[in-house]
Amino acid sequence: MTAIEWSPLGLGKHKSSVLAVLTSDNVLSIWECSGRPEVKGDWRRALIVNHSLGSISSKPASDEPNIRSRRVRAFCWAPMQFRMGHLPHKSDHYLAVADDNGTVAILRVRSPYDILATDQSTWHASLGCSFRATTSAIGENLRISYLTSTQSQRPQFVDQMSWSPWTFGQDGVLFSILAFTTSTRLHTTRIRYLPNQPTVRLDVEAPTRTSIPGMPDMVTGPIRWAPTPTSSDPNMLVFLDNHALWCLRVSAVTGVQLSHQVFDTQWDRVSGT
Repeated sequence: MTAIEWSPLGLGKHKSSVLAVLTSDNVLSIWECSGRPEVKGDWRRALIVNHSLGSISSKPASDEPNIRSRRVRAFCWAPMQFRMGHLPHKSDHYLAVADDNGTVAILRVRSPYDILATDQSTWHASLGCSFRATTSAIGENLRISYLTSTQSQRPQFVDQMSWSPWTFGQDGVLFSILAFTTSTRLHTTRIRYLPNQPTVRLDVEAPTRTSIPGMPDMVTGPIRWAPTPTSSDPNMLVFLDNHALWCLRVSAVTGVQLSHQVFDTQWDRVSGT
């Protein structure tokens, strides 16, 4: 097992959370507790997300890029959306999934327990939007190694991802920031959620390398957004390098505007003190 993460409330049976599990063979599955809410002992695999990624590609299933697109490297759930008045929105659950082909897909996950979707009888994941997280998309010329001179270029994949809380904008638009690392370097992209359109839509801006003077080039530990009150902006992103614990304040409404605070310049990697 490589990673696990609970979904926001409302996706599972009895409006509960479900568990996304990524295993070492690059398979991402969603597990649900299908028994009574007070008895958490009856678990089953409800959905294999890799199957949804394979159905998105138009290339033959045996094609090498298509095979890589079905291997999951990292994932994270979108936080629960809120409307004005601090009330949760109905169940629009999104899962960001990074594949082995250098692509991040944002999937809308639906379950048979949504009482507002009477046509939904099975678990299903559909593509909301996607973007490339490779060096060409980010605008950097990082070195790429080759095993043999005849092999094709191997895209860089995403190591980890973290999705910030939502922030209110104008006309009911919600904003958030998706942070991710490639080759231990930190990148961010801004996401807009437009619930008032005829069809609910997500827009994703092109990812950018996140850097400020004095910021380290390498992120060696987890990246995490701090929980915040509804519509708090800027949000706080915390990460580790080899020497310090860093805190970045990132604005989702006005774009990525960074300030930082180094909590401890003598951070010990072993003891954590």
